[in-house]
Amino acid sequence: MIKDGLIQPEKIDGIPIKVSIIQPRGIPNVRTMKPMTPKGITVHNTGNTSPAAGALAHGQYLQKLEDKSEEYKSWHITVSHDRIVQHLPLTEQGYHAGDGKNGYGNMHTIGIEIAENKNYETAEKNTIKLIVTLMRYYGFEASALKPHRYYSHAEKLCPRRILLSEENWQEKWEGFLRQRILSNTSHYNSMGSVPDWGKKTIEKLIAKGYLMGDGDTLGLTLDMIRTFVIHDRAGLYD
Repeated sequence: MIKDGLIQPEKIDGIPIKVSIIQPRGIPNVRTMKPMTPKGITVHNTGNTSPAAGALAHGQYLQKLEDKSEEYKSWHITVSHDRIVQHLPLTEQGYHAGDGKNGYGNMHTIGIEIAENKNYETAEKNTIKLIVTLMRYYGFEASALKPHRYYSHAEKLCPRRILLSEENWQEKWEGFLRQRILSNTSHYNSMGSVPDWGKKTIEKLIAKGYLMGDGDTLGLTLDMIRTFVIHDRAGLYD
């Protein structure tokens, strides 16, 4: 799925992906060029509600920052209601966590921004699908997923649409993890989330009417998929 830090599929769970890596210019203020082995994910909101401020526009914004060689700021991926855009290799450090150049968030985590320009609910849902895919790929536990607020030296309330208030942001984040992330990591709800080695079997079961539904309704566990594949290899569904 990821090669040399770049996301390979054209879609994740039906969401189009565009890999548009910022080109390095001048000082390393957006492209740090520092290697990273991802150990977690940091979640952000863009804070920009302008209708034009989608995932592609944020990539253009980062390129302009790099061209000017002035402001140190960068993150790896922006997700909007209609697409996922990758700006940095996932094997390169960014400047997004607010904990300094040598902070754990910047040095070790993938920064993901959720766009707020149009249909935020869909953008957040798309981000959850991306996060679940990355967690499975890297083998991250839920504890590896943090909000920007967790690392921020300035105590920035981000992602603001998830944390909502400074008073109980930790509780809001824990609720988000339980209700939106962990509920999805334990189940494979669409064909796009099913591992490649199991897709052919699941497609066969749906075609034969043994499994009903698609979209977000499959509700399969990893053990179920493994069992179905074993049965399929034994010829039970032929």
